[in-house]
Amino acid sequence: MIIKKHGTKAGGIIAVIALVVGILVFYVLWNKGEQLHRNKIEKTIESMGGQVEQITKVKLINSPFVDTMDNELDQKRGYDYTIYKILYSINGKQQTAWFRSINGPYAQDRETIDYYGNPIKEEPENKNIIKEYGERWIFE
Repeated sequence: MIIKKHGTKAGGIIAVIALVVGILVFYVLWNKGEQLHRNKIEKTIESMGGQVEQITKVKLINSPFVDTMDNELDQKRGYDYTIYKILYSINGKQQTAWFRSINGPYAQDRETIDYYGNPIKEEPENKNIIKEYGERWIFE
C-alpha cells in the first residue's frame, strides 16, 4: 500500500520531468535547424560575390514556389519546408533570391524526386509527378 501511494507521485514527477526535457530538446533542435538554413543562405550568396542584407521567412503563397506546389499543406509525404526571401547586394545593386529549405534531421541537400526516386527538375509541367520536394533556389 505504501509503494502504491508513493509510486504514483514518483511516476507523475518523472513524467513531468520527461515532458519538460522533451520540450527543451525540441526547441533547441528547431533553433539549430533554422541557424543551419541561415548559414547555408549566407554561404551561397557570398560564394556568388554578394552580401546578404535581409533574410525573411515567407508563406508559400507569397513566393514563386507556388508554381510547382499546390498549397501550404503540400508536403508530398516528405519533410516539411521553410521558405525564405533573401535580399542581397552584388556590386551595389540590390537583388532578391528565394530559398526553400527542407526541415528534418537528414534533409540537408535533399533533391526533388519523382515516384521512382529519380531526381527531377522542379517545373510546373512536372508538378503531378513530384513525390518529395528538395531544397531549391530561385534567383531573380
